[in-house]
This record gives sequence, C-alpha cells and structure tokens, in this order.
Amino acid sequence: MFFISKILDWSGYIGSGGRVQAESTLWVILIIVSPIYTGTLFIGLVLGYFCLITRQVHWEILL
Repeated sequence: MFFISKILDWSGYIGSGGRVQAESTLWVILIIVSPIYTGTLFIGLVLGYFCLITRQVHWEILL
C-alpha cells in the first residue's frame, strides 16, 4: 500500500475535491489495477478447465 500511494503521488494524484485527474494519474491507476482483473480472469479459466462437470453431475447438483 505504501508503494502504491507513493506511485500515485509521483504521478500527480489529486486527493478528494472532485477535481479531474491528470492523464498520467489515470494511466498509473489503470496499470496498478489491471493485473488484479487479469489474474482473476486467468484463475477462472484455469478452474473452468480443470473442474469440468458432466450433465449427470450438474443434474445431481440441481436436485
């Protein structure tokens, strides 16, 4: 968290107040947050590949 706040401070992040952020700040936020969503997608794909269920198992879950 310390490093993220330092990176945002370096990029020109403006705290609360409803001001428009600089373009560099928006890029830094995008770069910081993107790996989280990419990792979540990758984990979902891996689980979907290895945890396949058949129609029979699906039917048993529904009952």
